[in-house]
Amino acid sequence: MELVKRNDKEFKPQLEIYKKSKRFRTGTEVEERQKCEVFIAELEQRLSRRNLEEKCFVGNKQGLIDYALIPFVRQFSKVNKAWFKQAPYPLLREWIQQQMQTRLYAKAMEKYPLWLDEYEECLFGDD
Repeated sequence: MELVKRNDKEFKPQLEIYKKSKRFRTGTEVEERQKCEVFIAELEQRLSRRNLEEKCFVGNKQGLIDYALIPFVRQFSKVNKAWFKQAPYPLLREWIQQQMQTRLYAKAMEKYPLWLDEYEECLFGDD
């Protein structure tokens, strides 16, 4: 859970600055990305220590740590897609690609209409 804590306290705030660096001119995109890369490089390193079959951060199947990191790694990968495709993080690219192809991710990212009283009830859970 230490990794999740660092994600929330260190990486997430820096990611927000990176995402908005062009609009708010807080620094160059490259400078802000490099600050994010400290954490991203650590994630890549952690994945490199896993067995090839274990495409997750702990154990041999997705868990809480993976689920907590997905949205933030995804956001990082989308800021500059061309750069991320060639960045020195092949294991992290593969990991996020696999996560985004799961049924659970698809369900979580499903678009729903604006809620109004007259709309049909939408419940989450088992199908």
